[in-house]
Amino acid sequence: MGGSQYDRRWSWVHMTPEQAVQAHLDVKGKTMMLMHWGGFTLAFYGWNEPIKRALKEAKQADAKLIAPKIGETFLLDSGLSREAAISLGFTCEHRTTSDCGTRK
Repeated sequence: MGGSQYDRRWSWVHMTPEQAVQAHLDVKGKTMMLMHWGGFTLAFYGWNEPIKRALKEAKQADAKLIAPKIGETFLLDSGLSREAAISLGFTCEHRTTSDCGTRK
């Protein structure tokens, strides 16, 4: 789900991370992966802000969000995505990023 490269100047083009989580819920998705973050920025925010915001929103919405490290290969049901959340400073009690949320 796209949720990056957002800016109020072109809000009709790109969703915010929070809007992306809501769109995932609206389509009744099983597992969400935020796309187009961390490569380059068109807007004025930190490179990892989109994934941090999406992780926070997914936790609040009880949505399953996977966040592999950039370049990481993984299987959708492997649970490996929690490692990327940990690397971003989130604590994870279980094997999915939906269980991640408090920052160290």
